[in-house]
Amino acid sequence: MRVTVSGSYELPNLNEDLKPIWDKVAKKLDSELHKHTKKHFKTGRLSRNIYTKLIKNGVEGGIDDQGMLVRTKRGRVNYGVFVNYGTKDHFIKPNKKKALRWVGANGRFAFSKGHKVKGIKASNFIQKSADATSRYAIRLIEDMF
Repeated sequence: MRVTVSGSYELPNLNEDLKPIWDKVAKKLDSELHKHTKKHFKTGRLSRNIYTKLIKNGVEGGIDDQGMLVRTKRGRVNYGVFVNYGTKDHFIKPNKKKALRWVGANGRFAFSKGHKVKGIKASNFIQKSADATSRYAIRLIEDMF
């Protein structure tokens, strides 16, 4: 799952002038991704898997798959997809064990052979981060001229 902020492919001589800007844009993209995923911070895995890197004529960033893949009916999917697009209420059950286990409100373990869970509201953090970073990049380029 990734977002790319890039441009100026048709202006080769301008690309050299923009190289210093892409470093700042990469930092902005990183901070925007962290800002928009902050409310989903339970274990920290989503935040730790955020990456940004410089690419030709731009910046790429997103959520790395390392430790983020969850099993679904259609295969393994990056958990960030569910955070970004949201989910409906759905039924969960154990894949390999006989029961699910978690720490309940009373601090004791709770068990279930399967139950319905509330869905996740879509956060659209990828689009929000890309939009804010694009506006920032455009401002930096405009300030150059």
